Amino acid sequence: MDIGDRIREARRRVGWTQEQLANAVRVDPSAVGQWETRGKARSGITTGHLREVASVLGIPASELIDDPPSDPTANPADPREMALIALYRRMPPYQQDIMLNIFYTTVGITQKKKPGGHPKKRRPRAA
Repeated sequence: MDIGDRIREARRRVGWTQEQLANAVRVDPSAVGQWETRGKARSGITTGHLREVASVLGIPASELIDDPPSDPTANPADPREMALIALYRRMPPYQQDIMLNIFYTTVGITQKKKPGGHPKKRRPRAA
């Protein structure tokens, strides 16, 4: 997969057309088409364009340049997941703990209270 394929894939993940991406990065729509389809001989795609494309699509520029990780869960592609991660990282540790407890409770996992423990799944109570 080359840079153009990665641009196309990232653009489609957010549901944008080539024209919408072009408007967001202030280039002619034909430029986006060229980036996505011209193979190795891409013309007009600069580092600045790559950074701007990545920024408007909500992904790191490295995702457009590098091969994707072998573990798809290592790099969340959903913009909502990325927003959650960004917000979580901005919180102080006590708020991170509160949010984790909310998520664990929501999906039915109880956290052990001792340090280093791993969350356990809740077992249904016998009636």
